[in-house]
Amino acid sequence: MARRAVTDLIRQFEQYAARNPDRPVRVGVYEFSSRDRQPHCRNVLPLGPPDLAAAEAAVEQMTPRGGTPIGDAMIKAKHDLDLTGMSHRHVLVVTDGKNNKGYSPGAVADAIARQPQEDRASVYFRRFRRFRRAVSILSKEAGGLVLEAADERELNQTMDFILTGRILVEQPTTPAAR
Repeated sequence: MARRAVTDLIRQFEQYAARNPDRPVRVGVYEFSSRDRQPHCRNVLPLGPPDLAAAEAAVEQMTPRGGTPIGDAMIKAKHDLDLTGMSHRHVLVVTDGKNNKGYSPGAVADAIARQPQEDRASVYFRRFRRFRRAVSILSKEAGGLVLEAADERELNQTMDFILTGRILVEQPTTPAAR
């Protein structure tokens, strides 16, 4: 279900980018699971224009094992987003596990929220209901948006809400608006 959610997101980003060629859209995919001799967070699809075929191949190769260092993945994604120079940055976490290794997602979201406005990223967390307490700090203390789903239908609805209601509605900043 999580793999399909990620590829569905990339598909929607790709469609949006095709309809709006004047708007830069960059998407990356990270895998986060602890393994011996490998980084706990791996970029499996580098930040770049949305590419569904590349995303499907990358997601198919993901093999989650061991601990789930969600906070560490958020740090890596935020760092990579900062390097793009884009003015609107979003970190969207899709997980079927709870954080049990590395930095707390709540602490990371809190650190992001305390950054100057121009350096912040919006944080969205798509989780399954059984991990309710593990990330409740995101919505209560750090300003992150946590969306839950019990099944794939609800998951798709929450993903659509994030994309159409939050991420893809932003308007570019014009020199007159600054």
